Amino acid sequence: MPMKTPLRILLPVCLLLAAPAAVRADDAPPATAPATDNAPRYALHGTIVGLFPEKGMLLIKHEEVKGLMKAMRMGFRVQPEVFKQVKKGETIDATLVVREDDFYLENIKVEKR
Repeated sequence: MPMKTPLRILLPVCLLLAAPAAVRADDAPPATAPATDNAPRYALHGTIVGLFPEKGMLLIKHEEVKGLMKAMRMGFRVQPEVFKQVKKGETIDATLVVREDDFYLENIKVEKR
């Protein structure tokens, strides 16, 4: 009988492997999600360790995302205007939106020092 691997283990691995090659600058996440969007959303807290505006991506060293993935360093797609608001080394709180074939950050807030 084949062993089933839980989605919460496979998803972070798939996201990590797909992100660098699959993201292009013109693949910005939606400006706002539709009101009827029922995509799972998770609280994310971490530190920006890299900015890649040409890829539309922030590299974040984040804490565990409860119910989804362990703490790690990972690239996340963001809207282009985010790069005007954040700097490397800043700590952020954001919402991670996970869709079947897509994931990105929204509601990014820089933590006050």
